[in-house]
Amino acid sequence: MTVPLTVAKAMKVRSACQNLLRQKTATIGSVTQVISFLVSCFPAVEFAETHYRHLELDKIYALSASMETLIPLWPCLPSLRQN
Repeated sequence: MTVPLTVAKAMKVRSACQNLLRQKTATIGSVTQVISFLVSCFPAVEFAETHYRHLELDKIYALSASMETLIPLWPCLPSLRQN
């Protein structure tokens, strides 16, 4: 069974990704929000799981590296911007 991705949902995901890419440094919360949008599209987008894993791994690394701060920051790495 194929579940279609609505235009509104696609625009929401695209907008969230573009907003994240514009930031030099983002909070872990904003990265998590984009990841959750991507995960919610899994039923409608073939191979979507392969495109979010690098974000998830970098989020885990950033969380472990900034355990002492209240608002952990995630440096937007140039290699991730290319993907």
